[in-house]
Amino acid sequence: MGPNFSYKKRKKTVSSLKKQLDAVFSQWIRLLYSTEDGMVSCFTCGARMHWKKIQNGHYTSRQYNAGRYEPRNCRPQCYSCNYLHRGNYSTYSLNLIKERGVDEIEYLESLKRITKQFFVPELEELIAKYKILVKDLLKKISTVDSGQ
Repeated sequence: MGPNFSYKKRKKTVSSLKKQLDAVFSQWIRLLYSTEDGMVSCFTCGARMHWKKIQNGHYTSRQYNAGRYEPRNCRPQCYSCNYLHRGNYSTYSLNLIKERGVDEIEYLESLKRITKQFFVPELEELIAKYKILVKDLLKKISTVDSGQ
């Protein structure tokens, strides 16, 4: 008889769950701002592309947990604006003020001063919530794609 391997179920960590939530939350933001044909515009430069080819940009950095999964803090951004231009912050700010007003900037800035710690059950709940929301938005796009 061969060795008896017992595989322990890996314990879910806050870090691994945040990565999962980052992915599904990003999908939701990009789909939320996309048109029925799956196209979305970069919030800062206006480049149009398919939702799968754009990123989720944050006004306040993801390092601030209080704003990391705050929908008001997020908009679709192209790779160039989000990564190469580090969020294209000045244009992001101006566009956010045009869209939502100065109070929105003040609110998002206030999130930087909030210490937020995530726990496993909360992250699992958020992952489940956003998976459902993504599935619902994908149905709308796939309906258009299939001509229904």
